[in-house]
Amino acid sequence: MHAEPDPTETRPWAEQIASTPATSGLDQSAIQRTLQQMCEQAGWPYAEAWSPSRDGTCQLLPAWYASDSGLDAFRRPTEALHFMPRVGLPSRVLRSKRVMFVADVTTDPLFCRRTAARKAGLVGAIGVPILAGETVAVVLVFFGRAIESPAWPKLAELAQVAASRLGASPMRS
Repeated sequence: MHAEPDPTETRPWAEQIASTPATSGLDQSAIQRTLQQMCEQAGWPYAEAWSPSRDGTCQLLPAWYASDSGLDAFRRPTEALHFMPRVGLPSRVLRSKRVMFVADVTTDPLFCRRTAARKAGLVGAIGVPILAGETVAVVLVFFGRAIESPAWPKLAELAQVAASRLGASPMRS
C-alpha cells in the first residue's frame, strides 16, 4: 500500500515549491511518493523532478524514482545539470506550461542527455508541468524504455490527478 500526500497540510505542496528557493527544504517525501506512484501505475522505470528558479533555470530536486539500480547511470550525470532557459526538456516544459512528449530522447537533438539515456536503456520521455495558479511550481519528467508508449496518455492523466491532490492547478495538455 502506498502512502498518500498528507491532505491536512495547511499549505498546498505545489505552492510551497513555487514560493521556496530550490536550496530550501521542500517536502521531498511527497514529491518522491508522487513520482514512484505515477511510475508504478504507468509502468515507467524512471522519473525526476525539476524546480524552476527565478532566473528561468531548472534545478534538479533530490526526489526521484528508479525501478532498478541500472538507472543510476542516468541519474549521476543528471545531478550536475542546471538547465538554462529554453534548454532541455524541463526548461521547454517550464516555458510552454504544457505536457511534452519526446518519442526518442536518444535521437532528439534538443535532448541534452542522449548518451546517458542510451546507456540506461531509456527512450521515451514525457515532461509534465505542475502549476500553482499560472506559475509552474515543478516539472516532473518520466522516462520509458519504448519509443511508442501507450502509457503516455495514462501518465498525463495521472499527473493531472497528482496535481489536484497536491493542491496545484491542472496543467494544460
